[in-house]
Amino acid sequence: MLSVAASMQSGHQNIVVQQYFETTKSIASKYNLRLQTYVRQKDENQYGISRSKNIQFSRELARIINKQEDRQADGLIFFPEGTMEGGRKVIEGTKKGQINGMQELDWESIHKLIKGIEERGRKVVIIPVGTHGEFRISNPSNKNYPTARVLKQLYNPLNIPRESILSVNVGMPMTYSEIKEILAKQGIEPNPQNIGEYVGRTIAKLLPLEARGVYA
Repeated sequence: MLSVAASMQSGHQNIVVQQYFETTKSIASKYNLRLQTYVRQKDENQYGISRSKNIQFSRELARIINKQEDRQADGLIFFPEGTMEGGRKVIEGTKKGQINGMQELDWESIHKLIKGIEERGRKVVIIPVGTHGEFRISNPSNKNYPTARVLKQLYNPLNIPRESILSVNVGMPMTYSEIKEILAKQGIEPNPQNIGEYVGRTIAKLLPLEARGVYA
């Protein structure tokens, strides 16, 4: 199951994000992924979408967790930043041209999900993934997106190496319990905020310094 912001499906975000959502649906279908919308705090505050709509998300999550046979096991893909801002470049103002960088992880919401999973006797494995270069492909804030130059680079590797457009670095998997033990040994209380900080900095190490944002 792939979790996406409810505002992407509801039409509250701009046209480019809507196009991105439609593309994501197509790709998800190809790889047997199911999209399930999740109402973020931002969706409620900015777009007026009630968080009561998360009941369906909770039911689907419970269905996945309660599957007993390994060969039928499903998984949950969750992007803890909860926003696309981290992969964009600033297009105006004093910081024009700079990368926004990582945003603070919405770890309070994720902690609730993880707690529910652990209460059902399942272990949670976190796989840190750092992606960099999205601003070269999609920047919904930019009215000129997509540019012909970027499309030419994407589909003509003779002009530019593919790895210079977008990089994806994957770190070592770690369980929620392991993170708690690491923090405890360092004398740090393993509460949701500190766990989120640890995971955020772990992901940030997979990125260039200028892309680490709040975890630089």
